[in-house]
Amino acid sequence: MNYDKENPTDKQVTTIDWNVSGSYLATGYYNGNARVWSIKGELKSELKLHSLAILALKWNKKGNTILSSSMDGTVCLWDPVSNKKKSLRLHTDVVLDVDWVDNSIFLTVSKDKQIHLCSVDKTSPIKTFLGHEDEVNTIRWDPITGYFASGSDDGTAKIWSMDSTNPLHSFAHDRGIFSLRWCPTPSKNSNAPRILATASFDLLVRLWDVNSGTCLHKFANEDTVHSIAFTPDGKYIATGSFDTTVKIWNVKVGNLI
Repeated sequence: MNYDKENPTDKQVTTIDWNVSGSYLATGYYNGNARVWSIKGELKSELKLHSLAILALKWNKKGNTILSSSMDGTVCLWDPVSNKKKSLRLHTDVVLDVDWVDNSIFLTVSKDKQIHLCSVDKTSPIKTFLGHEDEVNTIRWDPITGYFASGSDDGTAKIWSMDSTNPLHSFAHDRGIFSLRWCPTPSKNSNAPRILATASFDLLVRLWDVNSGTCLHKFANEDTVHSIAFTPDGKYIATGSFDTTVKIWNVKVGNLI
């Protein structure tokens, strides 16, 4: 189960995700392979999931299934213990991102501009959400509100409810949105506003109050922000940019730490 040292694409890690307990790390590669590692760095499982690069992979909360998406246009469900996999062709183009709603329901987005709600026991989508005018790059479910957010090359992030195929809110950047994250809150009963962070090719990260639809803060960078992450307490956000920097920002005040 060692990687091919003569094949450079087998060394190019495209995406990673920890399971909920933090005991195992899943890694996806440019050549379509996926691996699971222990916290001690031991290789526990490996499988060829896709014929082309894996763009996203996510553990479900139960930790028995890894969901992945690929440039080959498929979605894969993988049990890393039994090494059984199920491949699904749900879109007509590259599948750019995926996210779990619960242990059996998941969301997928694609260059075909569509968002699908899917189930592990079905071969076609349960529901499709349309509204973006360009490829949809990223998707994130929010267990606090029951909404999900999508980001697109059309320069908008949209907030969706499961009950409607029309978006609840649409937030704009000057260029495409590559990444977005929900800010953690202590509980569903918290009075804090629901905050969504969006990162764009316009060099900005914006924090949005989802309830009011207003932009709370703008964080400027010298190049595209490729990755964002909140601390578990929601007090800080980290931004990773093509300008080779990682910056830490105060969420409440909006200043650079």
